[in-house]
Amino acid sequence: MLSATGANLAAAQSLYKYKNNEGITVISSTMPREFVHLGYSILDRNGRIVETIPPAMTHDQKSQLEKLKSRKVQQERESELDQELLDLYGSPDEIYGAMNRKLDELDQKVREMHNLEVILAKNIDDKRLQIKKAGNKAPEYLHEELENLRDQKKTYGDRAATYNREKSLLKKQYTASAERLRKLLRQKNLTDIEAVTREQLVGQWRIREDVAMDWNRVIVKFGV
Repeated sequence: MLSATGANLAAAQSLYKYKNNEGITVISSTMPREFVHLGYSILDRNGRIVETIPPAMTHDQKSQLEKLKSRKVQQERESELDQELLDLYGSPDEIYGAMNRKLDELDQKVREMHNLEVILAKNIDDKRLQIKKAGNKAPEYLHEELENLRDQKKTYGDRAATYNREKSLLKKQYTASAERLRKLLRQKNLTDIEAVTREQLVGQWRIREDVAMDWNRVIVKFGV
């Protein structure tokens, strides 16, 4: 005969296997809510595990998981940017060429703003002289025109300053991209070099352990 406990287990549609506060493994037809966070297994009527529920993560574990996810996303984005660099440019010189063309465009805009400032400065001086000659009889609109000229001059000066800031940022971005491409191409070239054994190297060629060489700067293609 089955015991009462055995009969209940046999009749249950699903069973739960967990550990209580004392660390004792319990198999029951119900799952106490106070032990859910510790994790548990769901068994069928034959005692086979059909699903395992892991323990709930602690705050530190959740924080670490979020950091890992964030790092993975960042690495994937960096890989995309690296591939984009390799697709767009064949060498760092091409990047510097593109940078110089954009710098030339910004320089032209800066010159245009400065030229406009010079013209406005003269207009301001002329307007001041006009107001001075009129003395107390100078109409209000002349003062308003003077203020408008000053505002316009300041606007052009601000635009020139903005273009100069763009130039500084552009230099940093393109220089960083060029150095990154240089590193990617160096890695690609080293990867493309076929592996050789000591016995295959003759004459002037020696393996890395035999010579003191800056392999970060020198790329040797064997068999040429």
